[in-house]
Amino acid sequence: MDALILFALAEGATIAFWKHAARGTTRASIIDTSAEHITDGLMRLRMAQLIPPGFLWPKYLIFSDQFQDVVDQYTERTDIHYNYSDRGGICTTTIKGFGFGYDCSSSSVAFETAKQTFQSTSNKLESVEVAVPVFNVSAQLAGSQDVSLLSHSPPNASEELAGSIDRIEISSLFKTRPECGSDLSLTTCTLRPALIEYPILLRNGTIELQYPHWQNDTLLYHTPPWNSFTTFDPFAKKPIWVPLSNWVHFFQSQFNVELDVYLGDLVGGPGPAEGVTGLYTVARKHVAGGTADAINALNCSTTFCDPTQHVLDRMREIAFRTAVAAASTANMAILFGNTSLIDTSLPLIKNWTQTVEYRARETRTVYSISYPYLLCAVVVSLLGVVAVIPLYDGWWELGRPVSFNPLEIAKAFDAPILERVDGNPVKEQIVEQSGLERVRYGVVDRDGGEGRG
Repeated sequence: MDALILFALAEGATIAFWKHAARGTTRASIIDTSAEHITDGLMRLRMAQLIPPGFLWPKYLIFSDQFQDVVDQYTERTDIHYNYSDRGGICTTTIKGFGFGYDCSSSSVAFETAKQTFQSTSNKLESVEVAVPVFNVSAQLAGSQDVSLLSHSPPNASEELAGSIDRIEISSLFKTRPECGSDLSLTTCTLRPALIEYPILLRNGTIELQYPHWQNDTLLYHTPPWNSFTTFDPFAKKPIWVPLSNWVHFFQSQFNVELDVYLGDLVGGPGPAEGVTGLYTVARKHVAGGTADAINALNCSTTFCDPTQHVLDRMREIAFRTAVAAASTANMAILFGNTSLIDTSLPLIKNWTQTVEYRARETRTVYSISYPYLLCAVVVSLLGVVAVIPLYDGWWELGRPVSFNPLEIAKAFDAPILERVDGNPVKEQIVEQSGLERVRYGVVDRDGGEGRG
């Protein structure tokens, strides 16, 4: 009987599943699964396409307060909170914003040339003349004029020089052969401010880059740095400051590193290693072995891989974070650094708010039919029915209809209270012959003592 009930319930459940499926797009089943709900549409997003100088201008230290906040969030790897009209789930789209265009080339440098060209100033001042850089990452400002003249020119000439600074040059020197004296590899990249189209993800009130590498972005065109300053404060700093200074300072604080091998001569044994930064983060990430021990035990057999992809991806991230932060700044005086610049600068930010096409993808927990599991459940239910059927063999020999009424079961097992009932009665006959019986519950003597009965 239980098997029959189980089978009925299973059948009823199956019907309920299919009825639920017929009511809407959500399907029902015995097992949990998930389904995607996709929506296309338009939304308005905001991102800075040029970074105003006021947002970057250092009031006290090398960074402004707002840019320092961006750097702190970058260092802590925090989510980028973003105000947008949430469509639910994950939205994918593209957005135009400030970034860098990258132009890189690779070459080789002779062992001796590296010693002359790439060794840091602090190491050159030492008495050791045979220190050879085997890993060097650095960045500097560049332009159509000699950048080093900035700190030695009169104000007007400095402003002219500042206007010529339009790019950043990054160099990555690294030793790829396990020997001293062989050529070193060199990757040089030029970074120019540009308008970039970023593929992005929006979810749970945050924005993030959809892909990990700068090659997945689209360079639309290069843009000149925002160098339109007034001739009075706050931009009367000596040596004169330019917006690209921020990015070079950031790069130097994060990635600048030099590792030198000190040799008694070009074929002699190695001496101690020297470096610009104390943590050697980039060096540890790209040295063969990838550990601090590999840095501490630097020798002629130590090799490195190219760090350029890593540092450019990080520069891309800080530019993206800065573009988001600048676009969310409501105080125009902070953006432009001087209230007299607000009216003339507002037209330059009118295209920061963009209407973009998006696709929202939401994963919902639903149910679906698993036919193998359903078939197994039906078979098991039927096996219960088959197992019970033999117990009913011979029921036709009883000579009358039989039920599972408690009175008939009690009589079948010779219940004392039904001793006066004769024959093989059905429930109606039992009630008729026994009538009302008074049942008493209490304490009775049993085996010389009291017990419940």
